[in-house]
Amino acid sequence: MTTDHTFEIGKDHHICEDYALSGVMNDMAYTIVCDGCSASDDVDFGARALAFSAREQFTSFLSPVPETFLNFGIKCIGRASEVFKTFPSINSQSLDATLIVSMVKDNQLTCFMYGDGVVVHRSGNTTRVIHVEYLSGAPSYLSYHLDAGRMKNYNKEANLSKLVIDNIDGSFEPKSLTPFEPVIITAPVSAGDVIMISSDGINSYRTATEEPIDWKIVMEEFVGYKNFTGEFVKRRMGAFKRKCLKEGITHYDDISCATIVI
Repeated sequence: MTTDHTFEIGKDHHICEDYALSGVMNDMAYTIVCDGCSASDDVDFGARALAFSAREQFTSFLSPVPETFLNFGIKCIGRASEVFKTFPSINSQSLDATLIVSMVKDNQLTCFMYGDGVVVHRSGNTTRVIHVEYLSGAPSYLSYHLDAGRMKNYNKEANLSKLVIDNIDGSFEPKSLTPFEPVIITAPVSAGDVIMISSDGINSYRTATEEPIDWKIVMEEFVGYKNFTGEFVKRRMGAFKRKCLKEGITHYDDISCATIVI
């Protein structure tokens, strides 16, 4: 199994608030993507802290009984919150970030989505895509579990509708979910399969005349790998970036993505 990842700043941002990690731990491949909330301070630091926390938590998937969706998320945000003890001046909302993790072990894919973003699984001639979008623009962050008051306000005030677009049957029909409802993707994998995860920056591409570019078109660019040697994700995204510069295409939001190849 091979992995790689990358992240880049959006046109309208002064600092990149996305982060990504990938690697192979014993016989398990993993990818991690975090997207910090631009409305919160110090989230560039927080997104990285949450990503590294998730990587530490992957050790639980090496045990005979893996973590459940909720337990994994709670432990990730709990471990990340330890930074407040070491750096008490960091903003209390710095961990407001989405988290997507995928793991492949024993020919089985498991992916947890805590917030919005995209998961792509290509196997042979079949491509399955999960696209999660919060219509309110306010994802249900794991960090709300650290503060009962913020959790109460979120559940009370936010427009909580979101979409999951799943083309497992080729229909791309929307499905509504409740707040904090688990989004879990599981599937068997075999040699040649590609699993890519991305933050919601994939939705932010615009033409030179500021017309939105469908995320499904961008997705095809993200996974258009020529080969899988070395830093194959970084090369693909670098090539796409050069194409965008030539055509005047921009993305206003930060982007992070990571891929596993079986």
